[in-house]
Amino acid sequence: MTMVDVHPPLYYFLLKLWSMLFGYTDYGMRFMSVFFGAIAIVFAWQWLKRKFGVKPALLATLLMTLSPMLIRYGQEMRMYTMAAAIIFCSTYILQLAIDTKQRKYWIIYGILMALGMWTHYFTALIFLAHLAYLVYIYRKNIFQKDIVMGYATAVILYLPWLPAFLSQAGEVQKGFWIGDPELSTVTDYFAMITLYRETSGVVGWLVPLILVIFGCLIFIIRKLDKKTMLLKFMTFLPPVLLLLISMPPLTPMFIDRYVIYSMICLSLVVGIGIATIKFGHKVTQYAMTALFAGASIIGIANVYTIGNYNFITNSRSDAKALFEYVVVNSEKGQPIISDSEWLYYDLAFYGNEQHPVYFVDELVTYKWGSHRPLEWNNFGKITDLDEFLAEHEKVWFVGSLPKGGDLEFPREGFNVLQAITLDVNVNQAPYRALQLSKLAGDYVIEYNLF
Repeated sequence: MTMVDVHPPLYYFLLKLWSMLFGYTDYGMRFMSVFFGAIAIVFAWQWLKRKFGVKPALLATLLMTLSPMLIRYGQEMRMYTMAAAIIFCSTYILQLAIDTKQRKYWIIYGILMALGMWTHYFTALIFLAHLAYLVYIYRKNIFQKDIVMGYATAVILYLPWLPAFLSQAGEVQKGFWIGDPELSTVTDYFAMITLYRETSGVVGWLVPLILVIFGCLIFIIRKLDKKTMLLKFMTFLPPVLLLLISMPPLTPMFIDRYVIYSMICLSLVVGIGIATIKFGHKVTQYAMTALFAGASIIGIANVYTIGNYNFITNSRSDAKALFEYVVVNSEKGQPIISDSEWLYYDLAFYGNEQHPVYFVDELVTYKWGSHRPLEWNNFGKITDLDEFLAEHEKVWFVGSLPKGGDLEFPREGFNVLQAITLDVNVNQAPYRALQLSKLAGDYVIEYNLF
């Protein structure tokens, strides 16, 4: 089933094992991302300490820990912090391989490269950044036996998944949900790193703040010495490559979280720069530290103010709130029918025996890989809606409120007993919940919840 998704399967396998140990609660399953976020910080610290010393590493990892993007995706049930943990671990091992010239570290590095690609495809961009650095330091001697063996290990371990990758890549090139990159794509990228805001959301006194931040950032990058070259490659090469492969005629694929490790690396660049550049006075270093740490704290506040917010659809899910409002106003055993498979995915997590959640098979056009779990299984699926309704006197029908209209139930002959409008989405249609009955009656209880 993971072969029809657009991501490789390792994260899902580990999440399954994790959930067997810690349960299927949202807290328990999200905590795996917290765990891997912490692992990423540990290996970043070990790498930077070896490369730059204790004090620069301490400041850099402090700023990394305050990264709004790391905190945002460090609590989401996705593979991004796991990918970051593998990447920073592989970078530390790569540093050991370069420094010690021991073959075992190149083999371990190859294994980690494969694990990264089994976790998220765009980890390949960071490994290309590593390769660029190796070419930079070894030049014509790049084809050393140990280096080749490390990369050969990665290729061999990845070969079993290669057919699935090629199939998924072909499907993505037929069309994807990501829009074409624009100038705002670049400015939003840096605004998200610092303040966790799109450029359009940077208003008022945040405008001069972010201009000062960018000015200081350019100053720091220009002053960094050759010792930071690997860090520079990791910070800037992946987003540039992702932007290039998102240009026509290729399918757009630029989403900032796909290169979250590079966004995190920018915090490391700042930390190493502040700690190693000679500013002439300690006060300047303290001011720089306060500036970037303060911006990150504002970004963290934005993470929690905005909440679980989807910038792409400009909305929040708030399926839990919808489910709870329906449950409060219904009798036990009343089924909840979602008007789309996407809302079903959100609601099903909160469903239980007293208030089961369903979707209607006939309303779904099975098109994407994310449809396959519904198409190939019968969990929550109503295959015969008429037969289902004959067994229930009252049901809830929930969905998004169409613009200029009401939520339409796909069958006639049902009276509305209650109608709830839950206006919790951001710049998107509110949720609508209708309690329907086959019993005679024309009364309607209707109210809005905000």
